[in-house]
Amino acid sequence: MRAFFFIAIFLCFGKLLAQEKEIVYSLQKDEQIAVYENALGVYQSRLGFAFVIDNTTKNTRKYCVNKVLYENFTRKSIEQPRLTNEHWGIVDTRKDSNIVIFDGYRVAKYPKTKRTFDLRITKRLYGYVIYDEPSAEYNVIVNGFVYGPYTNLLNYYLSPDGTNWAVSYYENAGSHYNYFIKFNNQRILGPYKNIYDFALLNNNQWVLVAEASNNNNKIYLANQKGDIGFFDKELQGKPVEIKLLYTNQNYAMNVVKDQKIYFMVNGEVFGPYEEFVKQTDLGIKPDRFNYVVGKKNTLYYRDKPILDNVRKFTVSDSRNTIAIVLYNDQLILNGKINLGTFKNIEKIDFPDGKEDFYFWTKEKENETEYALYAYVNNQVNKLGTYKMTLQENQLPNVRFAPSEKNWGFSYINEKQEAKIVVDGKEYDTNFINEVSLYAQDGKEYAAWLSVEGQNIILNKIVFE
Repeated sequence: MRAFFFIAIFLCFGKLLAQEKEIVYSLQKDEQIAVYENALGVYQSRLGFAFVIDNTTKNTRKYCVNKVLYENFTRKSIEQPRLTNEHWGIVDTRKDSNIVIFDGYRVAKYPKTKRTFDLRITKRLYGYVIYDEPSAEYNVIVNGFVYGPYTNLLNYYLSPDGTNWAVSYYENAGSHYNYFIKFNNQRILGPYKNIYDFALLNNNQWVLVAEASNNNNKIYLANQKGDIGFFDKELQGKPVEIKLLYTNQNYAMNVVKDQKIYFMVNGEVFGPYEEFVKQTDLGIKPDRFNYVVGKKNTLYYRDKPILDNVRKFTVSDSRNTIAIVLYNDQLILNGKINLGTFKNIEKIDFPDGKEDFYFWTKEKENETEYALYAYVNNQVNKLGTYKMTLQENQLPNVRFAPSEKNWGFSYINEKQEAKIVVDGKEYDTNFINEVSLYAQDGKEYAAWLSVEGQNIILNKIVFE
C-alpha cells in the first residue's frame, strides 16, 4: 500500500515550498470571467488551462488557453472549451464566420449560415457538427473529413481510442420513420423503429439498443459480433427502464426476458435475479466487472457471489483491490479485512492506477460537515474535516501527484466561498475550479486559477 504510506510521511514531516503567483490576464472595463466555462488539467504532460472572459457591454468574449488569447467571439450561446490530456478545442462565432480552433490552429472557417457546434475530442479524433441553414441539413466533421449531409441527424460517436466513429440518423418513410447507424467504413445498421442508445468502445467494440421494425414489443440488443437478443419492454405490466451503462472497455444493462430479470454485460447475459442490479463497477479492464443485486444485496464478480449486505463498493483500476461498505457501516477490504466502522460513508474512490483509496463520510445527519479519510499502510488515517456546500450533490474528487506524496481538492464552503485544499492547507480562489497536481522538469506542483481584484492568477505550489 505504497501510495498513502508516503502521504502520511509527508503530512507529518513534509514541507511546502513558496506559493508562486502569475498574472495570466487582467480584466478590462466591463469584462468578467465566465465562472463555469473553465478547464484545468494536465495537457501534453504539462499544466493546461482554459478560461472564458465576457465583455458585458460589447457582448463579446475571449478565450485564454495556456496564456494565449483567442478573440473576439460573438455567439450568444457558448460551448465550454474542450481540454483533454492530449488536445483542446473551441467552436464559436467571430463577426460573420463560424470558427473551429483545434490545438491552437484555426482548422475551419464557415459562413454565418453554417453553424458549428458539439465539438468532441478523443485520443486521436476531433469532431463537430455543421448545420447549414439554407438547406436545413447537417454534416458531421471528423478530423477534417465531411460525413453527410443528413436531414435528420440524431447523434455522432467517436471511439475513445480514436479508431472508429459513427452517426445515427432517421429517414421519413411516409407512415413512419426508419432509424439507422452508419459507421466510418460505410457499414449501415437498420432500419429500426427506434434507437434508444448506442456506444462505441475501444478495440472495435460497439453496442446498440433499439426497437426492431419487425418486433414492436421487444427491445433489441446487438454488438459487433451480431445479435445479443430480444428483451421484454415490460415487467408485470410496468415499463422496464432502458439504461445502457458503459466505460471505454465494458457495457451493461438490466434486461427482462420471458418476465425474468437478467443483467447483460458485454453481450453475455447473467441471471435470472429476483431484482434489478442496483450498483455496478464496470472498470477499465475488459470483462472484469462487479455488481450488487438481490434482496440480500449480494456483491458479485461476474457471476460469482462475494459478500452479502453491501451498501456501496468501489474497485481499483487493476481490479485487484475492492473497498466495500456494508449496511452496518463496516468498511471491508477485499471481502475479508474489516477496516472499522464509519458512519455514513458517502463516497469511496481509488486514484488512477493505485491500490490505496480515500473516502468521504458525513458524521452528523442534517449538517454540512464531511470528513476525509485515506487507507494508509494497512490502516485508515483521517485527513481533515470540512463544512461544504455540495455542487450538483457531488462530493469533491481528491487529486494526487504522480509520486503519490501529495493531494488536493476544491470545494465550496458553507459560506459559499470557493476553496482549494493542498495537503490539508486551504487557499482562496474566489471562483470554483479544480486543482491539478502534476510533474514537470523533475519537480511536482499543485496549480489552480484564482481571481484577485481584476487579475486572474495562476497559482503554483512546488513540492519539496
